[in-house]
Amino acid sequence: MGKKRRRRRRRRTIGKQMFMVSKYEKVTSALLALNLFIGFMDGIMLVMWISGLKAQAIEAVPVLILEPKGRGANAEGYERDPEEPGLEEVEEISEPRIEETFLAVTDTVTNTAASLVALNTGATSSSHGSGLGDSRGAGPGGDGDLDVVPRQERWRISLSANSVDSFERQLAYFKIDLAAFGGGITTLDSTFHPISPANVTHLEDGTQEKRTWFYPQNAIETQWTAELLNKAGIPTSGRTYIHLYSPESEQKLLVAEDARMRAANKRIDEVKRTYFEVRASGGQYEFVVTNQEYRPAPNYNN
Repeated sequence: MGKKRRRRRRRRTIGKQMFMVSKYEKVTSALLALNLFIGFMDGIMLVMWISGLKAQAIEAVPVLILEPKGRGANAEGYERDPEEPGLEEVEEISEPRIEETFLAVTDTVTNTAASLVALNTGATSSSHGSGLGDSRGAGPGGDGDLDVVPRQERWRISLSANSVDSFERQLAYFKIDLAAFGGGITTLDSTFHPISPANVTHLEDGTQEKRTWFYPQNAIETQWTAELLNKAGIPTSGRTYIHLYSPESEQKLLVAEDARMRAANKRIDEVKRTYFEVRASGGQYEFVVTNQEYRPAPNYNN
């Protein structure tokens, strides 16, 4: 009986020892649980941080559209002419007499080296051109452009809005100023944003205003333009109203027109009329081409 009891006690002792947890295991378990908790919280914070980031769109490089120029009245040059030159293009050559030739032999021999160097430099005579003429393409040149319909005649811009406040926001976004002239007043009076009597300029000579301008396109635009001019303290009775477009807004119009023109496989000198309207998108505005009319391509060879 005693042996059986001792065996039972040993079994109980061994069983207890098997399920006993040491201090080392307790500390290790605590550290492991702490690391898991910290990693979990870090993961949540990382997700929250990533979700709060705003995607930064890369802005396209602004494109400056220029209308090409031709050579105008400048000559193309007889070196580019496929036909043989006429008698009027032949240089005059004076043939010396025989006795003068013998007298010049000595001078010719002494100057041969210098003459050869001069011939190899490719330099042209100061009295005659190279014959290459103007390398630009055919078409009006000088200070003028190609045979293009001027922008003030080519563009029709509709500033559609639901209220005068929305109309003013569009003008401010595109940096379009308002102006009035005539009506017995000699000055060109304009206002810039924010519209107020303090932001008014007066030009004695209207030709000093170099910005592209357009008339209001309809009665609503005319009415709201007059209201905003009155808001700035500019007289409007019997006067003509115009919209002064900034270079930035003019460039936006050119880009929109160019995209529509290229999609139709047309050139700028074939565009007769381009119609624009303003559309709102996410608190911003943009010019959209609604229609484009074309004409036959000009003939520059006549």
